[in-house]
Amino acid sequence: MVRSLGVDLRKIYEHASFTANRYLSSYVVAIIVSNLLLAVFLIIFGAGQTFSLWLYGPLFIAIIIYKIFSSIQASRAAREISSGEAELYLAHTLKRTKYLASTFLVVVFLPALVLLSTFLMIVITVAPKALSSSTLYLQLIYILAELSVHGTFVLFLAISGREGLASFLGTMLAFFVPLFLSILVSIIYYGNLPPQYYQAMYTVTWIFSFLSPYTYNYYYLMYTQSTIPMPGQNPLPSPWEILASSIFSLMFLGGLIFLRFKRKDL
Repeated sequence: MVRSLGVDLRKIYEHASFTANRYLSSYVVAIIVSNLLLAVFLIIFGAGQTFSLWLYGPLFIAIIIYKIFSSIQASRAAREISSGEAELYLAHTLKRTKYLASTFLVVVFLPALVLLSTFLMIVITVAPKALSSSTLYLQLIYILAELSVHGTFVLFLAISGREGLASFLGTMLAFFVPLFLSILVSIIYYGNLPPQYYQAMYTVTWIFSFLSPYTYNYYYLMYTQSTIPMPGQNPLPSPWEILASSIFSLMFLGGLIFLRFKRKDL
């Protein structure tokens, strides 16, 4: 049984490595660009400091870059399915469960792990005091949830075999969800809204927020910790509730992907 498990894990690893290597140049570009942004911001604003709102900015930009990369990887999975390449893997080396597991590794978990590990390496180098802040590790959870939800969503689109839909919609969500959230949070927090409109905006904000829990938490802290007095200040959704809904949606989408792929004719 242990030997069989080892063989299965090796097959998953080999397929994941093969798939990731096809977009190795994309990995290199994403890592270089995001790391440069992180390093510059941390050196200027974070050197010798604990974790603060100044450190949210470069992470915010890096997350967008990695979301786009995850969408590109999902489009590759869609191409394998639509071209019949996935059927070739399934006929000779992999079962559907193993194929899906390796695709999850490449599309969902690998971008998140690369971003988190490189960010921590930079923090250790230029802002070691931030490691003593519990806020830092909490934000890592938010980042992991955001990238995982996005990756799982675009993978759900990719399972249908529509390469263009996964890459296009994934990229659009990476850019426009943060923009919409900034507008929605501003309207709710500072707007003088009638109760019915406030509730509607609150619900729409919740829907967008569970797709981007880290981004929402960034806006939430930016507004609620502002030192500039402003009228209105209506209650915003709790970041903890948003995070919980993101984790639930991640598990739900993961289950749908598994069921859909198991029943899909290839």
